[in-house]
Amino acid sequence: MRIRKYIFIMLAMVACCGCDGFLDRQPDVALTPEQIFNKRATTLQYLATVYSQQPNYFTIQSNVNPWDSASDESSESFSNYSRCWANQMSHDEWTTGMNTLSDISYELPYRGIREATYFMENVNKCKELSEIEAKWLYNEAKFMRAYYYYYMLRIYGPVFMLGDDLASLDSGNRERDTWDDCVDWVCRQLDEAAAELPVEWENAATDWGRATKGAALAVKAKLLIFSASPLCNGNKMYASLVTKEGKHLFPQTYDENKWKKAADACKAVIDLQQYGLVGLVGEDMNTTFSASVAIENMKKIFCDISNEEIIWTRVGNMSGMRRYNTPKTIPNSSGDGWCGISPTQKLVDKFACANGYYPITGYAKNGKDPIIDSRAEYSEYGFSSFTHPYFNDTEQTYNMYVDREPRFYLNILWSGRKWYHGTNVELPIQLYSTGKDGEGSAGQNAPQSGYVAYKYHDKAVDLKRTWGNGSYPIIRYADILLCYAEALNEYDPTNSDILKYLNLVRIRAGVPKIGTGGIYAECVGDKVAMRTLIHRERSVELCYEQQRYFDCRRWLTAEEEFSGWVYGMNTLAANDAVGSDFWQRAKLVKDNGQYGKERKFSERCYFFPIPYMEAVIVKGFTQNYGWY
Repeated sequence: MRIRKYIFIMLAMVACCGCDGFLDRQPDVALTPEQIFNKRATTLQYLATVYSQQPNYFTIQSNVNPWDSASDESSESFSNYSRCWANQMSHDEWTTGMNTLSDISYELPYRGIREATYFMENVNKCKELSEIEAKWLYNEAKFMRAYYYYYMLRIYGPVFMLGDDLASLDSGNRERDTWDDCVDWVCRQLDEAAAELPVEWENAATDWGRATKGAALAVKAKLLIFSASPLCNGNKMYASLVTKEGKHLFPQTYDENKWKKAADACKAVIDLQQYGLVGLVGEDMNTTFSASVAIENMKKIFCDISNEEIIWTRVGNMSGMRRYNTPKTIPNSSGDGWCGISPTQKLVDKFACANGYYPITGYAKNGKDPIIDSRAEYSEYGFSSFTHPYFNDTEQTYNMYVDREPRFYLNILWSGRKWYHGTNVELPIQLYSTGKDGEGSAGQNAPQSGYVAYKYHDKAVDLKRTWGNGSYPIIRYADILLCYAEALNEYDPTNSDILKYLNLVRIRAGVPKIGTGGIYAECVGDKVAMRTLIHRERSVELCYEQQRYFDCRRWLTAEEEFSGWVYGMNTLAANDAVGSDFWQRAKLVKDNGQYGKERKFSERCYFFPIPYMEAVIVKGFTQNYGWY
């Protein structure tokens, strides 16, 4: 990791910003260090540079964010490695020298860490800042420095902790810090930042994306839940990872108290009473929502610039999210859609039915045939007249998609559906290979599974005019509630808060409560059974939010969940007419850019290798398990 000795303001625009606001304030000329901190305006501009080292959240394509397609919830059609890093990741076809993600997942965060430390050293030199403003800015930089470490820890495991040191690692031998030491230091930094940051900024219209007390507490909670999970809590697979000083990089003794620490951290966010679930008033356990109202409420999370569910977000133009999920022939302001990213059948199967039961509990040994829970009243045979709760039109619909929970219709669009945008109603999309949106016409811009990921779309936006703006929640309140329920279940499985907060998420989503009317009543108080339900709820509520890849890794289930053939509908069928061969499960012809190949997730894939170029510069450190 080469860190420059001299600091200059970056000339590039802030990545992933499309709306005027605090994070857009970057200068267009180079300045000396003395000039930077002489004026309030340039000091704020430098802080924007600290923020700007975040990844571009506003694209679903895996050459920036591979996490969804590298998990079991999504597949990409792009064949070029430069466009589909999930190609390498999902087939375990990479080496330390091929880690094409290192610039974003390693170099960029370390650059942000260095910029943050430099800012913290110098911000108090600016005489144009009041004492309180200087303190806020200092702690914003402290928060961002801690966040960049958090970002890397989930990808690489233990890293090189620089503390307040501005020195480069180029100087020679150095060892990685242990996992617990890394986590403890980052948590202390977040606690310190949370103690000084405001609960909210005065001008929400321009201050979106800035660090707050809640954001600091939430990142801490997310780090502690990762640390408490099986991957990093007594994982014997890493027993051989010992530093030159004889320390285990990962703790080798399971510590149940880590779950309590995670739960306490989540509860600290809840107790701020600053956040809520969109559409739900407080913690009203008796509210019920129709499917259409539930979907409209949840759309606001991503389509409204500001809402009560957002703890920390980025706001910007949604072209990167929406264009990659718009079929080729849908008229739009960019010319055509690039719908090369699609939900897997496994994700489609995750969603509950309208009665609250999950229909698919697993698969036969062939990985294709579903094991169906009869309580869900679910069928994969035939078609029915069905009124879509978001589009409010009635069509003959494959029974697999009839009477599912509202989040299914929020996220999943299938072949034959009309496309609504603004006042426009487009002809039904055709996702079979010879259809107008299939591979024969769209090539790499065709969804291989026969489904479209619809989460970030807004039917009110006229795509002929604009892709529209929206919000990408880095952390939202529903995530924290589910983390809280998960952590409690692991050390106190009879705690009533487990059911309360798990059910609040389901209530807002228009899904019947667990324990009510006998729905999964047998699971209440059963740690293992409730763990399964909580994991399932996370996979549904947070799909396409870059969570699943990290969740399955921390649960140590990725080898099972991310390996094997990927399925969708039969896109090789001649058409998608009612009763055609399209409406049956089939292996994807092409998955993450490769034809006829199973996915593979091995033990070494749980953590990325420390990049080869780092190994060239920093001698003698302990590499991650399975990497050389």
